[in-house]
Amino acid sequence: MLSATPAIAKSYKQVANDAERREANEKNQQAWASEYRGKINEYHGTIDSFINVLVPASEAVCPPMDCSGKFDDVREDCLEPLMYNPLVNGFLALTKDFPVAKSLRFHDNSTHLIPFPYMSWDLHHHRMKPDLITSYPGTTTSLKDPRWKDVALAIEVKPKRSDDPMNVWAKARDDTMRQLVKNGRNLLVGHSGLFAFVFGIFGHQARIFRFDHSSCIVSPRFNYVEQPELFRQFLWNFVNPLCDTRISGDDPTVDTKITRSHLRWVEDVLEPEDVQGSDTGMHRWISAKAVTKEGETVTLELLTVKLLFINPCLFSRSTTVWSAIDKDEINGKQYIIKDSWRQGLRESEMTYYSHIMKTLRDRNEEPFGLAVLRAGADLGDLEDKERMKPNDQIRAPLVPGNPPSDLPDPSSTPLVPSSISMGADDADPLSSPLSSPPRTQTSMAAPDEQDPFNPVVSPPPPAFFDCANQEGHRTLSAFIRSPKHAEDNDRRHMRLIMETLGIPLSDFRRTKRMVEALCDAIKGHQQAYSTGVLHRDVSEGNVYMIDGKPYKGFLGDFDYSSFMPGVLGAHDDSTRPDADENNGLKERTGTYAFMAIELLARRGVIHGAHHDLESFYWLLIWLVLRHTTHDDPEGANQCSLLFFHDNDLICASLKRAWLCREEYLGVPGNVPVTWLLRELTKLCHRGQSTSERPAVLLTYDAVLEKLEMALKMDGWPENDGAIPFKPYVEPQEEGHADPTNATITAAISASNQTAKSKKARSQKASVRFPDNVMAGSSKRKREPEPHDNVDENGVRTSKRIKELSLKRSRSKRS
Repeated sequence: MLSATPAIAKSYKQVANDAERREANEKNQQAWASEYRGKINEYHGTIDSFINVLVPASEAVCPPMDCSGKFDDVREDCLEPLMYNPLVNGFLALTKDFPVAKSLRFHDNSTHLIPFPYMSWDLHHHRMKPDLITSYPGTTTSLKDPRWKDVALAIEVKPKRSDDPMNVWAKARDDTMRQLVKNGRNLLVGHSGLFAFVFGIFGHQARIFRFDHSSCIVSPRFNYVEQPELFRQFLWNFVNPLCDTRISGDDPTVDTKITRSHLRWVEDVLEPEDVQGSDTGMHRWISAKAVTKEGETVTLELLTVKLLFINPCLFSRSTTVWSAIDKDEINGKQYIIKDSWRQGLRESEMTYYSHIMKTLRDRNEEPFGLAVLRAGADLGDLEDKERMKPNDQIRAPLVPGNPPSDLPDPSSTPLVPSSISMGADDADPLSSPLSSPPRTQTSMAAPDEQDPFNPVVSPPPPAFFDCANQEGHRTLSAFIRSPKHAEDNDRRHMRLIMETLGIPLSDFRRTKRMVEALCDAIKGHQQAYSTGVLHRDVSEGNVYMIDGKPYKGFLGDFDYSSFMPGVLGAHDDSTRPDADENNGLKERTGTYAFMAIELLARRGVIHGAHHDLESFYWLLIWLVLRHTTHDDPEGANQCSLLFFHDNDLICASLKRAWLCREEYLGVPGNVPVTWLLRELTKLCHRGQSTSERPAVLLTYDAVLEKLEMALKMDGWPENDGAIPFKPYVEPQEEGHADPTNATITAAISASNQTAKSKKARSQKASVRFPDNVMAGSSKRKREPEPHDNVDENGVRTSKRIKELSLKRSRSKRS
């Protein structure tokens, strides 16, 4: 029996309103808080152990140096800018004797905004100003106008010891934590890295933050003025990693050093439109030992050409998709590289592709509307297999020398993190013995204010230290948070090479071309479902257009899929991801903006094919609102009002309200799309159950019938290509109404069957449909809806939305 999708919301991947990309925006802050809460974990050991275990060095030994006095000029409890130059000078003095190839430069970046690593996504993210930045070792690239790919390490500076965000929990520290987390995310994206480090300076105290795609491990606090040698040892290990990379955390299968000859080769073998774009400086060589669908092991080396999609969330799958060319193919054939981080509990995406393709071969059926796998590898699993070879001893995760005496004993009494158990600010983080019994929470905040960052957990098991010696294709931080479930919660690095080169839906040159792609992708979804595989994550990043195939669009990205028992070709056994007894550890599947209403509104819902069909509808609405000259009264702001909210109940209610609006969304001058929007809206509206009638669930036949009828219609425009999306900018007028409150009010009005105003109707463009296609009026024929829907907690939906609206209004006034 399939188990329900747990309701755990994810942060936003895109923005529709310019205000949402600003750091001070409440919605932006809430999204980031949902990203890192519960995933910032303090290391159980001394600072020496943290450096030697989590930043293991090669055989090179750090040269001796008298480090005393290097930071004596750094003040605390002062204006923050007064700390920058003394810190830069101190770091330079600590590393001045490093070999030229390992030399580091430090720079005051406090006044310079660094854009998001990929400029094509810069509109979706506010730019960051890390206080200090560090160059890659041995480089001469200027840091006066840096990009994240050129920054090896970021340093955030705060003047007071009390600014340490790992102190007893207080909301005020969220600003600092958010800065640290965003720096970690940008470093990982900019490097295509496996993990990244950020320094936090708090007066004369410091911490080192290690970010991977599972969570963050934080070092114990230390006094860098009194112990500057700790920073020196870290930086030495950092530029002398165990694997053959420039810095610790870089992926040895990725090379970002691109020469002019490489770029000339790309220009010679590809058409200009295949190369042009704002991310031309982000090319990289990617190689991997991959297993083909025939079972052969090959080594592929490909040069990325263009970024097609990125999930910029930090603690997530972090899916990144590029087009790329193989160095051994001189004809310039392009492939797709997809990198992602699979949660250990989930089945490998290759399992689903293999099952689908094998079932189709057995039927003598060609794949239609589906991505075709060329090769792929689970790099995290390969790393685990290497670590678990028979008779292989746990290697010392240290620089040459004796193992430290402070490694945690897995049989010792569970500990609370040292930042919590210490209590007083003047406690020495290095003096707390790891074998000491747990302290009470009397020194912590009140029970209702317990620290959300650090749970009470046991020290990590020996496997943690062994994994730390690997390249990093498997995350480590879940070992710190919950050793018992580390195998399930830590993530493994997946890399797939796809034969099917897609074109993003947002790049359509005709709306008809985009609708054709959606139609064929739904057919691909149906074909996969017929083999027993349900996709469960229909979104903009998983559906593409394609040329030169029998189909015009295809569906990819099956890493959140599940096997469906009872469907022809499926199987129901313990190998199903859903059959795992730890299914409750899984996060809810689906991309938030495109999730079906029922998945948002109710707990305990089993994800079905009709939910994915509804996601295709929301994807169509998304594309129309963002990339066409539609006639919605809210204009460019409607996408934000409909899709981006921090509460599942509000999201579900607004989508319901959208379905029962009196007027349908239309595109002036585009009769087929306007008709299609109306018909699909009606289908989705009937798919929602009410107290007066059951839901008429969406079916493949019903949805495909509407799409194919629209495609056969006359009147498709020839030159209505996608309009580049630009986030909506709020009018800066005094007393301007809060759009969120206005939207919630509209949802209440629609839920209670209140007619729209004449002004809104007057803005609706008139569209004339052919008589043989549409006999009904363009105005909605309303279907009865209950006035008081009740959620799973017994609260009336309309009442709950009113309460949320009042709460938001009060917060705005305050």
